[in-house]
Amino acid sequence: MPNYLPTNDLLFRKLFTSKDTNHILKAFVRDVLGEEFETLTPRDTYHIDSYKQSLEDENKLKYTEVDVLAASNDGTQVTIEMQVRSHDFFRERAVFYLSAAYASPYGDEDAEAYEDDNQFSTLHAAYGINIIDFHMFPKDEDALQNISYHNDKTRKPFLGSQGQKIHRICFLSLKNKNIEQDSPAYHWQQFFKTGQVAEQAPQYLKDAQNKVNYYSLNEEEKQMIMRVDKGRAIRNAELSTARREGLEEGRKEGKQEGKSENKVETAINFLKMGLSPEQVAQGTDLSIEQVKELERQLE
Repeated sequence: MPNYLPTNDLLFRKLFTSKDTNHILKAFVRDVLGEEFETLTPRDTYHIDSYKQSLEDENKLKYTEVDVLAASNDGTQVTIEMQVRSHDFFRERAVFYLSAAYASPYGDEDAEAYEDDNQFSTLHAAYGINIIDFHMFPKDEDALQNISYHNDKTRKPFLGSQGQKIHRICFLSLKNKNIEQDSPAYHWQQFFKTGQVAEQAPQYLKDAQNKVNYYSLNEEEKQMIMRVDKGRAIRNAELSTARREGLEEGRKEGKQEGKSENKVETAINFLKMGLSPEQVAQGTDLSIEQVKELERQLE
């Protein structure tokens, strides 16, 4: 059986945005954020057709679409992003997602919280969860990190008008090992890393495992996973080749630059010894103009 982990893009979205997995979504958010939501509704519900459409739009969307965006009954926006490969400026990208989610309901006159002549009345708390499978923090730091606004002096949290922390950003590292054993967050970490769930893990994690089991997928989903993996493998191979060729070209250029520098140093030494520019040019393969320029610089 092919070994596809829950970090796979299709499986990840299916896990958290299917109609029958809302209890899994709410449990995950509670386990890593410590926030219990009465309701939490994904903006987009998973369906294989909509997933295929999102892939067709991938080149257009680039990094502007978060994997999962959900809203609670009180208006709180929650984003969940899975990042498997190391990504330059991922901290900035995570904050971008969080800020975009926070600003998304701005001025929505149809929103229940809308107050006349106050476009900001529709803004609510936004929480961003980022699962990362690379070393973004030092290895000895906590695998689960929650960050929010507070007063630097008193450490008092900065709250919004509804008494909530306006922004919270969370990182769950699959690399860092410093995490409380047998905690719900630990079980999630192990599930994302291995696809396996311990016997003592909560039932909703076992439901999650069953949801992304390869045998539970329909044929269209299986073909889509293989197609996406093959496409990404080809792109990764192309990038690897380009990097290798770039390094080789850089080495060649470096060697050539090194040879040129050695010629200049030799020419300067010859000039200091009193050789004529013509003799120096002949002995170093530099042009007579280059040697005369060096001679002027030494005067």
